Amino acid sequence: MRDSKAKNTDLSTTLLTGLYYFLMIAIGVFALVILVNFLQGHIRTDMQASELALLIAGLAIAFYAAYSIQMPLHELGHLAFGKLSGYELLVFRIGSFMWIQKDGIIEFRRVKFAASGGQCLMEPPAASDGKIPYLLYNLGGIIMNFALALIAAGLAFLTSNIELLSLFFVLLAAFAMAFVVMNGIPVISGKRHNDGYNIYTIAKVEGGMRAYETQLRISGQIVKGKRLKEMPAAWFQLPSQEAMGNGLIAGIGIFAYKRMLDLLEIEKADRIMVRLQELYSLTPAQNKFIIVDRVYCELLGDNRKGILDYWLEKRQSNFMDANKTEPAIIRTIFAYELLQKKNENLANNFKKVFDQVTETYPFPQELEMERELIALAEKKAEENRKVK
Repeated sequence: MRDSKAKNTDLSTTLLTGLYYFLMIAIGVFALVILVNFLQGHIRTDMQASELALLIAGLAIAFYAAYSIQMPLHELGHLAFGKLSGYELLVFRIGSFMWIQKDGIIEFRRVKFAASGGQCLMEPPAASDGKIPYLLYNLGGIIMNFALALIAAGLAFLTSNIELLSLFFVLLAAFAMAFVVMNGIPVISGKRHNDGYNIYTIAKVEGGMRAYETQLRISGQIVKGKRLKEMPAAWFQLPSQEAMGNGLIAGIGIFAYKRMLDLLEIEKADRIMVRLQELYSLTPAQNKFIIVDRVYCELLGDNRKGILDYWLEKRQSNFMDANKTEPAIIRTIFAYELLQKKNENLANNFKKVFDQVTETYPFPQELEMERELIALAEKKAEENRKVK
């Protein structure tokens, strides 16, 4: 029975993934054909260089504007429909611009996170009969992009006599539909679990509703200044390995190991991470951050050079270098220089970098945990010196 169910799930996943890529390619080909036809109708053999440059600049602006508006509109959709569902705003972020609500006051911050794009994080209302509203909040961004696609298509028709403007609206509609597909078809797209995937998990997968609500409750407490170790232990109960084959449910496992780090239970944190690394449901970024934390745990434990070299291969090192303003990454590099390389001067330089990053980081209680982990690495270095 289980094998049959697994085969049906695999088939559904394959079909949905195929549909996802088919539609994305179709939208891309459509936009390319429109662009080529436009260029063929406007490029002449006797065209001046300045005219060609102006045409290309206009196309570039239209292309950039049509794409750039999609992410903010998508996140505004989550915000609007979340509010309609009784959710409370926690964090709204577009790129490096973040608005965070604390004690009823919305604060603006400039941040730099490993996550790119945007985020609308909200806390749900109290559960009723063990359930919380989820559909409109998760569909909000898709609804907004789809509405834009319809409006833009209509405007493209109405402005057909103004060719560049009409082209802009066609591109706007195409990009909006691309966002609908990217977020609506329940697949793991690129580096994240999309809205459709989350909706499917909450509605159809056992434990999905609990995992969804719990992670939003944890996020709400983080924004309100609570540390993971101060939250109810029941929230961090590790799901089964089979259950964590779903990416949304596996998010509980990530919070669980981070809570162990906050409790300075290094070995327990590492054991959870070992289980997480056996999964195929995590995103590439999640896996890379797990390696960051496993490197730290190894440094506090056996500190085996071969293991560290294996984990810190080129792609992982490039990831850490690209996201070196992340406190967890700075903490691990500090520990690496101190405990493996035994370069106290360079380690202290990274400690200064950590202090600089903390000035703009929006969640001070997470920095408290990182400082304690840094202090633990310093304690380990002192113990090593005494042994020698």
